[in-house]
Amino acid sequence: MLGRIVAPTGAVGFALFAEERGWGLFNMVALPLWLELLLALFLLDLAICLQHRLFHYVPVLWWLHRMHHADLDVDVTTGARFHPFEILLSLGIKFLVVVPLGAAPLAVLLFEITLNATSSAAGWVRAHLGRSLARKILSCTEGSLTGRLRTRTTFYGESTR
Repeated sequence: MLGRIVAPTGAVGFALFAEERGWGLFNMVALPLWLELLLALFLLDLAICLQHRLFHYVPVLWWLHRMHHADLDVDVTTGARFHPFEILLSLGIKFLVVVPLGAAPLAVLLFEITLNATSSAAGWVRAHLGRSLARKILSCTEGSLTGRLRTRTTFYGESTR
């Protein structure tokens, strides 16, 4: 539970830190706030989507991430089930995106709220709306990848990846 609080607030705090120092692309170019928010939300979501793919295909990262997929019944607890080292790696990846991007703290906060809400709601959506509809309305990290996992034989044995 601590990771669900510290990681999001840490990312917002780092966005504030970068904004104060004028670091990042969005702090160097003048864009309307609405456009900056949309671009930041899209790019942060893309980064987390790519991170999720990476965690599925790199064996040592999969070893950490498989805890998230340990329960075959996806429910509200699935979005909170992560290895502590995965949480730290994920936070580091977010920092590596937030700073060069210069994402506004508001954009990072909105992203974290959306990410946590979709993670927590994914099980409910699948149960009440069906898997095919869930894939259409959930983000890449929750719907597309998790819903289309394939089984692959590795040196760990049979695993869902």
